[in-house]
Parts: sequence; C-alpha cells; structure tokens
Amino acid sequence: MGPKKVDALLERAGRHLMLVGVASIAGIFLIVLVNGTWPEFLIPVKDRASLIADLVGDFVIVVWGLVFVGPGFLVQSLGQWLQRD
Repeated sequence: MGPKKVDALLERAGRHLMLVGVASIAGIFLIVLVNGTWPEFLIPVKDRASLIADLVGDFVIVVWGLVFVGPGFLVQSLGQWLQRD
C-alpha cells in the first residue's frame, strides 16, 4: 500500500467519523424529542451537557460539535494535508 493510498484512506476514515459524530448528536436529539424527557440511559450525557453548559453557557452545542465531530475532522484534515505534501 503506497503513501497516496494511506492518505486517501485517512481522508475517507475522517469523513466517516464525522458522519458518525453528526448521527450521534442527531440520534440523541431525536431520542429526547420523542420521549419528551431524557431516558435513563442518557442521563450521563445530560449530566455532562449540564456541566459544560455551566462553563460555556449557550455555546454547549458548539462544544458538543467539537467533541463529536472534531476527531473526524482532524483525521480528514490530516489525510488532506498528507496528500498535498
């Protein structure tokens, strides 16, 4: 497997990781929306969101985006950077 192949694989893996992150956030939102409250298995997520909201206020969704989508973005960016060099 050549270096160009690894670069393309990193870029593709990063794109898939970002999609998984977006789907996770959307899934959490839909579960809470349909149930009307936070279900028992999502209480740890709610607690962490409350803690982050206490620290950053209304920017909690930005922090969630960074946590869920950020790693995939970094991997994709690394793949693109390696392809340029």
